[in-house]
Amino acid sequence: MPALVEYHLITPQSGIPPFQAHLYDYLFAGNGVLIRSKRPGLEVILPVTTQEIRGLAPIEPLVRFTYPPVPQHLVEQILWCAQGAIGEEGNPVEILFHLEWRDEEWQLTIPEQKQTATSVVPTDDSAGSSYATALIDLHSHHGMQAFFSATDNRDEQGFRIYAVLGNIFKRPELLVRVGCEGVHWIIPATTVFELPEGLIDASIPLSEQDEDGDLNPEHDDEEASEL
Repeated sequence: MPALVEYHLITPQSGIPPFQAHLYDYLFAGNGVLIRSKRPGLEVILPVTTQEIRGLAPIEPLVRFTYPPVPQHLVEQILWCAQGAIGEEGNPVEILFHLEWRDEEWQLTIPEQKQTATSVVPTDDSAGSSYATALIDLHSHHGMQAFFSATDNRDEQGFRIYAVLGNIFKRPELLVRVGCEGVHWIIPATTVFELPEGLIDASIPLSEQDEDGDLNPEHDDEEASEL
């Protein structure tokens, strides 16, 4: 039976062993310690600490998302619902969405939740809930920018993709990261979502995007030269 957690020294001779842990493993490499995990649709190797360790082989961080991206019409539905999320006093509130890959398509759930202007939490986190089964956890920041708060960092401890919508009434933006046991790594929003026109990928500086949220040609040329 696989151990819940495994630990591996990565030498030039050994290479990276196959993933066998039940939950995750730690890889001690020449460039620090990394955490690795797999679940259907997602595989990650994320840096926990960055430090040269002589005699060990370095490992590059990895995020491999193997499901099709969330389609544009669902992203538009999420944005529309976020713009309409109003509290009892008529003020905008945050709203939480869960996305799960089931029956060969993305299933969107808006779970029962407790909402305020600055927070949102699901009321059901039991084993069979969408909170437990979702691969993607997305919440809105209504008029604020898309960013992950200290509260988000504390609460988002699972192995899944996390996303936040911000500035939804003026210039909507989406910031996406992958998380594993409290280790987080920002990734391009287009890794996971088909972005409708006008929705900004907040992982990319605005100077490198045009008014519709697309990359400027100069940035495309720079990326092509780096590949």
